[in-house]
Amino acid sequence: MNSSFSNIQLRIAALWAFSEAFLGGLLHAFQIPFAGLVLSAFAVICMAAIALQNYERGQILKATILVIILKALLSPHTPVTAYFAVLLQGLLGELFFMFHLSFRISCLLLGIAALLQSAFQKLIILTVIFGIDFWKAVDEFLNSISKQMGLIAISYSFYIVAIFLSLHLIAGILTGVFAGRLPQFLSDAKQEFKTIKFSIPALETISSPMKKNKNKFANPLFWILFLLLAFALYQAYSEASILIFIKSKALKLFIRSTLFILVWYFFVAPIIMLIFQKWLAKQQSKFSFEINGILKLLPEMKYITEQCWLRTKDYRGVKHITQFIKFTFFSLHETSIENPIV
Repeated sequence: MNSSFSNIQLRIAALWAFSEAFLGGLLHAFQIPFAGLVLSAFAVICMAAIALQNYERGQILKATILVIILKALLSPHTPVTAYFAVLLQGLLGELFFMFHLSFRISCLLLGIAALLQSAFQKLIILTVIFGIDFWKAVDEFLNSISKQMGLIAISYSFYIVAIFLSLHLIAGILTGVFAGRLPQFLSDAKQEFKTIKFSIPALETISSPMKKNKNKFANPLFWILFLLLAFALYQAYSEASILIFIKSKALKLFIRSTLFILVWYFFVAPIIMLIFQKWLAKQQSKFSFEINGILKLLPEMKYITEQCWLRTKDYRGVKHITQFIKFTFFSLHETSIENPIV
């Protein structure tokens, strides 16, 4: 894996890490709808921006690992699935840019693949937690309503999934097209934003927080409860399940999903996280120089994004968002700690 990073690439990686650690943490904490779509779209733009800077094989994957490490350090309560999503996006980015296709084609393919990956991940998790019966229950419930209105029975779950995937596909295409136009945006930005200027003050550096690990895996009670819940979960999903005596599908669905969530969040996820943290510790030692550099840049990224949002507030709606993104990436190229915009 290539270990050389330009100053601009490090700043873009810092912006990506900032969005994942802080924006991602807020979106997950408040359960904002389509949080994965927003983060995935921004990740695509960041990977495209990195590929613009004399890209060499391995740089996007390296940036991805740095982002995951910073996300784990600064937002430790993030679900395991979120780390997996970022890693998969980085692998897709590395794949599409390593073949040196047309920049716009690579961005379009990455936008579609990354956004659809985010959609499929959610659907798979939903199906694993609630089972196939969830979609059957949705169809039965909605068809019971439509029957009272004199409508024919249809598979509502199919159309719900199709609409959900279509929204992510459209978002992926739009994101890919936007990312593919980054060279043009950066070229035109000096003229477009020539009247919008700001300077970066001295900012306090963020330090890596120390994590306190509790060795709950050494507690026998942990494994006793795990085995009991695992057995209950097996019973809930097996054909000879004791749930056959329960007639209500809704109640069966609730019991199964509750058992799965308990096993996942209290037992399986912590074990996976422990293995993941050991891997991260090795990577953190390997990329200590870059990690320290990004930690020093994070307050600057926060200040730049705040200023770019405020100074493009005269625009409205989607135009405000697109101008904010364009101005932000332009500012990464034009500002630095040593040579700020004045």
